[in-house]
Amino acid sequence: MKKYLGLLMVLGLAISYVGIAHAEDNENEGGGLNLGLGQMRQDNKVNRDAFKAQAETLKQQRQGMNQGIQEAEGGMDSQIENEREGLKSGNQADIVNMKAQNKAAMEALKANPAMTQAEKDALKAKIESDRTALKTEIKTRMDAFKTEVEAKKATFKATTLAQRSDFRKNAEEMKTQRFANAVSNLEAIQAKVSAKITELSATGINTTDAQTFLDSSVKNLADAKAKIAEIVVPADGSTITADQFAAIKLTARDARNLLEQSRQDLKSSIKSLRIATGSTEGSTPENNASTTQQ
Repeated sequence: MKKYLGLLMVLGLAISYVGIAHAEDNENEGGGLNLGLGQMRQDNKVNRDAFKAQAETLKQQRQGMNQGIQEAEGGMDSQIENEREGLKSGNQADIVNMKAQNKAAMEALKANPAMTQAEKDALKAKIESDRTALKTEIKTRMDAFKTEVEAKKATFKATTLAQRSDFRKNAEEMKTQRFANAVSNLEAIQAKVSAKITELSATGINTTDAQTFLDSSVKNLADAKAKIAEIVVPADGSTITADQFAAIKLTARDARNLLEQSRQDLKSSIKSLRIATGSTEGSTPENNASTTQQ
């Protein structure tokens, strides 16, 4: 019996030892698991902080880009508005200037109805000097304008759809209204000058110079109308490219220069009639044509 009791005690001690060892193993494994979870939490926190920092950087970059776009659009809006106002003021200035010139010319005619030979010679010289000066001025302006348009091509590439549509609308208005009105005015005055030349020529007055200048005016006007026809304005503003923008601007300026030369030739023809008659009060049509600006 004692022998069996001793055996049971030995077995009990062995079981107790195994239980203790198993508990120690579980404790060691639990501690390792806890350490692993803690490291994962730390890594996740670091990743979250890095992601937040990256998101904040992207937000600031996006805000900077938006601000840059707004500034660019604002600058382009200002530029287009300035150009539009310049066109309006330029056209108005042309009209006011021509009216002033016409009034001064008519007053001069009334005050001095008869011309001496010296006055005729002086007026003839002025006709030639004015024509030469205009040709030189047009060439100088055109060279500068080409440089300006080339520089604006880069700016036009950054315009918005609304700004391109606005440019298309202005170009269409220039072609179909302002240029059309200038052509109509010049044609009306050419008809009056032609009628006066025919009338004076029938009385034996030498109107050769007046007819020569009128012919030049008619030719320049025909060339201007051909240039106007070359202006291609797309139906959709969104399709306008920088090259098309430049082509419209340059072709329109060529047309304007030809209209200006046609008007100058008309003035020269009228002055030649003054020289031919020696007394021009009520004998020549008033020159009230104006050109347009682009």
